[in-house]
Amino acid sequence: MLSAIANRPWDSARLTQALLTGLFLIGLIFIAGALCAILPWIAGTGIGVAVCLAPIALLAYVAIIWYFPWLGLYLYFTAAVVIPVWKVAYVLAMMTLGIYALRNFLLGKKPIHFGAIPHIPYLLMMAMASISLAFALLYFHNFRGYIYSDWNPYLYWAWLPVLGGLLAYEKDGAERLGHTMLAVALTLAMIAAVRAELGMHVLPIAQTGGAQEAPGLSQSEFVRVQMPAFVFVLWATTAMALRVAQRRVGYLIALPIIGVLLMGLYFNFGRALWIWTIVAIAASLRFVDRERAVKLVALAGLAAALGIGGLIVAKPRALEAVAYRFASIEQEGGGRTSYGLRQWENEIAVHQILRSPFIGVGIGGEYRRWSPTLVNFSDHVRYIHNSYLYLSLKIGLPGLAMMLWLLIGSWLRGRKLQGNKRDGWNNPYQLTCLSVLPAVLCLCVTQPELMEAPSILFFVCLLNLLCSGSAPSATVSKAEPA
Repeated sequence: MLSAIANRPWDSARLTQALLTGLFLIGLIFIAGALCAILPWIAGTGIGVAVCLAPIALLAYVAIIWYFPWLGLYLYFTAAVVIPVWKVAYVLAMMTLGIYALRNFLLGKKPIHFGAIPHIPYLLMMAMASISLAFALLYFHNFRGYIYSDWNPYLYWAWLPVLGGLLAYEKDGAERLGHTMLAVALTLAMIAAVRAELGMHVLPIAQTGGAQEAPGLSQSEFVRVQMPAFVFVLWATTAMALRVAQRRVGYLIALPIIGVLLMGLYFNFGRALWIWTIVAIAASLRFVDRERAVKLVALAGLAAALGIGGLIVAKPRALEAVAYRFASIEQEGGGRTSYGLRQWENEIAVHQILRSPFIGVGIGGEYRRWSPTLVNFSDHVRYIHNSYLYLSLKIGLPGLAMMLWLLIGSWLRGRKLQGNKRDGWNNPYQLTCLSVLPAVLCLCVTQPELMEAPSILFFVCLLNLLCSGSAPSATVSKAEPA
């Protein structure tokens, strides 16, 4: 037997593979042994098991993306929102992008595809962001940590053509993408509810540096759960309302889903988010016949009255917290209020933009001096809530113009595509985008949604869904003649 093994032919590739496998196993054993020697045996064992299972988890993740691309997209979007370490989220994003692009290529499809999305402003925006990055590194010499943080969101715009490639070649791609966005929104809403009930403060100190934010009258009873990409929930609430209005889903299915989404919006306690959600839902009713819209508004009013009455009896403090949150608008305007502090940062930002309108302060640049008033929020020297001022500061006014061209141009093309299709008005997911994008653009006046990586994933989905040229087969009206 030994002579047979000795005489067995071994090519160089097989020998190299055997040597690498052996070294890999030896390395795992060494790492596990070192961890057990340094750490308590429970921690060392847990880390060693995690290291051993990591390749298996990676292979499973790749297999899910390859064979179930929309499930993989849901898993990625959820992970991108809930992972708190942006470096880990960035590595996951680049790896997942590569897998999807490679999948499209190996299946004989285009790795990237813009479709009806205006690609010229997209390319110019990315070019201007790259120029701003070069200025930040070579001319402004901005702090490297701030550069990494500010540049990270622009890399997520690479999802725009990659997701377009997936959407263009998948059967009923627009409907599948809409389902994926709805699943992400439900997950976010449920996570927000769990965090609120467990009393987990996502941001225990307000970003403006003021006192700890508690929207209710008692900090021990109510927690404001601030999570990124809650625009997914805004979109999903509008989509479900429109699907109900168009009789695409029954009340028994829709009401529990809408209830979960509203619960997530409640625990977010974002006044602007509440207001623009209502505006988006109201705007979506123009895609429904007038009689049906009036009935739905009356039904929604009755449901709201019953809900308020139930809260008064069962949990009056919850209703009191909402009322207090809206009533606190009258108290805004002082120097230490949310509005006053944002007005202050806006004035400084405008002054800085006028000084450097074409390049701003560069990626990661600081636009104001450190203030002891905002000592609890150290990033205030570079951070601003207004998305449009944020973009103008980082990539200049031309970069902002390209971004607006991309967003508004996509909306106009989506409106034209839907208007040219006889069955287009029966596609609730794509019509939702027509109603939601203007509302979200208004939300960006007070929220940095255009500069947060998870929210950029939302815009990527919205623009692709808005400009999708193929209507889902499930939404074709059967009442109209062919």
